[in-house]
Amino acid sequence: MPKTTRTRTKASTSPPATITVQSRILHKPPAPGEETEEVLVDEYEEIEVQVFHTDPAYIEAKAGVTKALRQYESLRVDVKMLLPCYTERASEAFEYAAEWVADRLYQEVDNYFSGEGDADS
Repeated sequence: MPKTTRTRTKASTSPPATITVQSRILHKPPAPGEETEEVLVDEYEEIEVQVFHTDPAYIEAKAGVTKALRQYESLRVDVKMLLPCYTERASEAFEYAAEWVADRLYQEVDNYFSGEGDADS
C-alpha cells in the first residue's frame, strides 16, 4: 500500500510584488496672455505599481460637500477613489482610500474658495 505524503505550504508574509513603469506627465500650457516661468515639456516618471496575480477586489471611497455661495447658488465638490486590492487586504485598502478621499476633498474645496479652482479642469 503506497504511503500518503503530506506537504505544508506557508503563506508568504512578504509585501506584494511590484513592477516599475513609466508614466507620462503632460503639463497644461498657460492660457493666452498668461505668463509662466515654468518650462512646459512632456516628462516621463518611473513609478512602482503593485502586480495582481489574481482578479483584484475593488474598494470604493467617495465623499462630497455642498457649499452655499450666494442666494440660489451652491458649489458641489465630490472626490472618489476606486482602489484595486486583494480581498485579504480590503480593510487596509479602505482605510487608505477613505483617508485619501477626505484629504483630497478638503484640498479641492480650499482650492475653489482660494481662487485656484478651474471650471475647465
